[in-house]
Formats: sequence, structure tokens, C-alpha cells
Amino acid sequence: MDTDGKLEVEKKKITKRLKKNRKRLELQQRQRAKRSRLNESLQSDINTTD
Repeated sequence: MDTDGKLEVEKKKITKRLKKNRKRLELQQRQRAKRSRLNESLQSDINTTD
């Protein structure tokens, strides 16, 4: 029974870490997308001023 309890705790830790990592990755992707959109709009501004 003791080993089952330990396994549950380990599983919870791993799940928690995975969720945290997924959230962080999603945030990074969102920021990267935002940055690339910003860069595209800046590029178009530069192109129109030439």
C-alpha cells in the first residue's frame, strides 16, 4: 500500500510539472506570435514610407 501512495504522489508531481510546462510553452508561443505580427506590421510601415 505504501508504494502505491508514493506512486500517486510522484504521478501528481509529474502531472503538475507537465501542466506548468505546457502553460509556459503556450505563453511563449503566444508572445512569439505577437512579436512576429508586430514585426510584420513594422515591416509594412517601413515599406510604405519608402
